[in-house]
Amino acid sequence: MPHEGRHIPLADIEASLEAAKASLKPGTSMTISGGEPLVDPRLERILSSARKRGIREFTLQTNMIGLGQPDRFARLVRLGVSRFDASFHSHIPSRYNAITGSAGLFPKAVEGLKALAGNGSIQVSLCVLLTKLNYQDLPALMGFFGKLQKEHRPSRALPLEISFSLMNGAGMNTASRMAVDLGLAAPFVWEAIQRCLKEGLKPLRFDGEGAVPPCILPKPADYACVCRFSQDRVRYAVDFSGETGSVGRAKKPACRRCPYDLRCLGVPAEYARLFGLKALRPPC
Repeated sequence: MPHEGRHIPLADIEASLEAAKASLKPGTSMTISGGEPLVDPRLERILSSARKRGIREFTLQTNMIGLGQPDRFARLVRLGVSRFDASFHSHIPSRYNAITGSAGLFPKAVEGLKALAGNGSIQVSLCVLLTKLNYQDLPALMGFFGKLQKEHRPSRALPLEISFSLMNGAGMNTASRMAVDLGLAAPFVWEAIQRCLKEGLKPLRFDGEGAVPPCILPKPADYACVCRFSQDRVRYAVDFSGETGSVGRAKKPACRRCPYDLRCLGVPAEYARLFGLKALRPPC
């Protein structure tokens, strides 16, 4: 979904899949993101088109709205969706509505969540966005997920995975009122991780574009990404209050000496402009 909101033409998607066909390796999987894939009427056609070119496994990034519709979930699984990265940011309806900018969708999201949890053959990663509205409720949210797992997840299935992410730079520009200082959120993230372990959930390492810097935790080694990231967009500086706080990624100069430097993207420059970098505590 381009930033201007227009759908990528189906012909362009087909052309990209065809161009990738020759270089696909056995076992290649594909992630479908958006926007929200479930509201795109072309979703199943895109999955079928990718299958014709040799891709058999898919990850769907989704808010789960609509997964409770009769046969919708089953059809996606039959087409090869074996993993769902599902966004669910609060178990409190009013806060869910405020974070997602919606009204009345909370019950449908819970219905979709129960559908995912109840299928033991698929992997489910529940993605929680850190905001000013939900950071204090994170431990209780993990309790909500734990209860749902006990009641709906088959006993021999893989546990529900939990990932925490930062708002991206665009989000911090358009909804800065929801952005949260990691210095405030860090103790609650750590408590939520401990609650995950208690509930039998699986907290994931901090990975990807929205990853939280591992140095905010008491044990960064346990949650730092195992892969290395290109640091091309990262600037190491003290002050991001001006133009440097408008684009890219931000780190402290001391982060260069951190053992996890190459496995971390720091924070969006927009975050550094709003809050500074005092929450980053690289274990130099």
